[in-house]
Order: sequence, then structure tokens, then C-alpha cells
Amino acid sequence: MADLALTFSTSNLSEMFAEAQQQTGAACQSNVLESVYTLEKPFGRLTYRCIRLRQGLELSINQLQLEENLRVIQTTQNYSALGLSFCIMGEFRGQYQGSSAVQCAGPSKNFLGLSQGDFRFITDYSAKHPIYMLTINVSPEWLGELCPETIERESLGKTVNVQTSQAKILGTIGWTTPTMLAAVQQILACPYQGKVKQLYLESKTLELLALKLEQMGQPELSEDNKITLKTDDVHRLYQAREILLTDLEHPPSIIELARRVGINDFKLKRGFRQIFGTTVFGCLYDYRMERAKQLLDTHNLKVAQIAQTVGYANPSQFSAAFKRKFGFSPKNYRSQRQAL
Repeated sequence: MADLALTFSTSNLSEMFAEAQQQTGAACQSNVLESVYTLEKPFGRLTYRCIRLRQGLELSINQLQLEENLRVIQTTQNYSALGLSFCIMGEFRGQYQGSSAVQCAGPSKNFLGLSQGDFRFITDYSAKHPIYMLTINVSPEWLGELCPETIERESLGKTVNVQTSQAKILGTIGWTTPTMLAAVQQILACPYQGKVKQLYLESKTLELLALKLEQMGQPELSEDNKITLKTDDVHRLYQAREILLTDLEHPPSIIELARRVGINDFKLKRGFRQIFGTTVFGCLYDYRMERAKQLLDTHNLKVAQIAQTVGYANPSQFSAAFKRKFGFSPKNYRSQRQAL
């Protein structure tokens, strides 16, 4: 395993990446909105994009293509930020010094953490698959003005809770819902440039924060409604969701979906509620609507074509479903977006 040690004296992402560049010799390309850092080493290639949206709100998109396993040892001083990270591809494990909790991140998981003070964080990245991550970095002061009760919420420290004389670290791992995933994909596929790009990315970043805060506020399933899920069951449920969302025009029935992934329909239905927070077809509905909204934003397709693309043979049924989800018909939604 290769080691990469970094020391930071700031909680501003762009300044952190600049410090990392000085310590590693990474190549850098910058413009007014973003900076891209690329580090080529024998252990692999690391690419970090840092996008400055506004004071106190930044976005980073990180890609690692590793030839061998990598351990990054991050020592941070005078840090104060709240971060929301989405693992899109690959796997990694992270641990704060002084905490026994190990964060295991993989596709369809996200981590919300508040970190303040001086601490060390160790991350082990696997070389099995490319690693692709998206992180939102928010100053607690900015978020506190917007949503003052958020950072004091007890559920924030559910996975990690370290409070010492030198540091305060609270964190929680959650499942990435189809609606969150759609917003992440829209950020990655942003079709705009310049100020419009900045505005679009800021709106999607705030949307992700809102979705995560909403998720944290939802009551958990009672113990009576929970079922025991083995690691293999969880993998099968993720496989089922992938199958379900791959063919929007001809999705399988619950019985067929359960058969294809090798679990019974009861475990499939309960497992979806337990892991993804929705029903099987609630998941499909949410993804269809988010995909339709993305097509309305970025393509000039007719509403009937979009309806067919997301699995509705009847445009009227599609329009009713879209309005039920967003409060606007597809035509009205597009008109309002074009008027901006």
C-alpha cells in the first residue's frame, strides 16, 4: 500500500487544494470558477476539481485511478466545515484518529460530517475499481444562518461522535436516494458555462443539501418493521435497484425483479423501504420524474417523446404524474425554466 501524507491549515477547499499542490507538485489549471488539480504518481492518477460557488459554499469532484491501494493521511489544523460526500463509484474506508468508528463508503452511500478543530483523518482507497466522489463543503456559519437547527441535531453524530479538547467531529452515513442520485448526475453532466453554470451548480448543490436534511429528519423504521439483512442481501437490493432503473420503458414486476436478483419478494419490498426509504415502485417513480426534469432542462424533445423515454406510453398520464411530483405540468415547468 502506498502512503500520501497531507497537512492542511485551512477549511476552505480551494485553499486546501492549493496547499496539497505545494506539498505534492500536482499540476493545476484554474479559471474564475474552478481549479483542476492532477497528480500522477506510480500508485496512480488523482484528479480533483474544486468549484467555488459562493462564499462558504464549495463543490469538489474527485477521481482516483489507482494501480495499488492508497492510504491518505490528512492532518488538519483550525478546521471548521460541514461536508456532504457522495460516493459514485469505487470503495474506500475512513477513520478519524480517536474514533473507533470506521466509515465504509461505496456506491449509493453518502456521509454528512461536521468537523472542527485539529484532527487527523486516515482514508484507505481500494485499487479494485476507479473511485469517483462528489463533496459539498459548507461553512457552519453559512449553514447556521440558513438552517440554524441543523448542526445541533443529534442524528448528525450517529456514525461518528468525537469530542475532545482539540476537536469536535460529528458524522452520519446514509443511503443515497434516487432523487439525490439524479441531482448528483445533473451536477456531473452540467451543460452550461460561465455564470449560468455557477448558478445551475449552486441550485443543485442546495437541492442535495435540502434532500439530505430532509432524510435526516425522517423517522427510522421501528424495530418491528425492520428485517435482518446480510451483506449479500444488501448487494442484491442494490442490484435490483440498478435493474429497475435501467429499463424505464419496460420495468420488471416485483416478482420478476426478486427472481432476477435471487431473493423473495417480501425481502425485496421490506429491504427497499429499509435501505432506500421508499417502495420499489416509489423508487421507480422518483427516478422517472427526476430523469424527465433533466431532459426538460437540457433537451428540446417534445413532451410526448420525454414521456416515452421515461416509460409513459400516455403523455397525459405522464403530465399528471409530473405535476403531482413537482407542482407544474411539464410544459409549464419548461416555460418557466426558459424564462429565467
